[in-house]
Amino acid sequence: MLSAEWQEMKEQIALLKKTIERQDIVNDRLMRSAMKRKMRSLNREAWFAYAMGAFALVYCNYVFLDMGLSLAFSLTTTVFLLVAIGYTVWEHRGLSTEEIATGRLVEVGRKVARMKRLEQQWLRGVFPFLALWFGWFVWEIWQYEADKAYALGMIVGGAVGGIMGGIVGYMRYRNKQRLADDILDNIKDVCGE
Repeated sequence: MLSAEWQEMKEQIALLKKTIERQDIVNDRLMRSAMKRKMRSLNREAWFAYAMGAFALVYCNYVFLDMGLSLAFSLTTTVFLLVAIGYTVWEHRGLSTEEIATGRLVEVGRKVARMKRLEQQWLRGVFPFLALWFGWFVWEIWQYEADKAYALGMIVGGAVGGIMGGIVGYMRYRNKQRLADDILDNIKDVCGE
């Protein structure tokens, strides 16, 4: 009798192990699916940045030259925008949803952490440049515009546009950082690290 109960208990433990394994597989699939969605969102953010950078390249060159601002100012703005686009391409290099599906989560984690770190470095480095650039913008408008009331309106408009752009940019930055943190947390959960 004891042997039959022992055998039944072994079978129940084996059944329980299979159930837990199936649940782990389902949980792993759900986590990977959630990570894929977040990775797609990160990549969409990058494509949005590429599109906005390309638009700004065309728009700024047209407007600045049309306003009579110096060629040096326009070229500096162009170089900055090209560097910004290139930096975004570099920081997002290798981030793909396919790696999540194929199981190389540790590598994905390294790339996401790298992207997150580079994004933070860019944010710290870009503010001094933008402060200098805006000062140059103010000087250019004040220097080349004879109607000082119009020049002041352009400067205030540029400041308001810069502030609004900064707010939107910072919100997008925080969203990318949150997505990166979520992906890294999910990887830790799946990998058990």
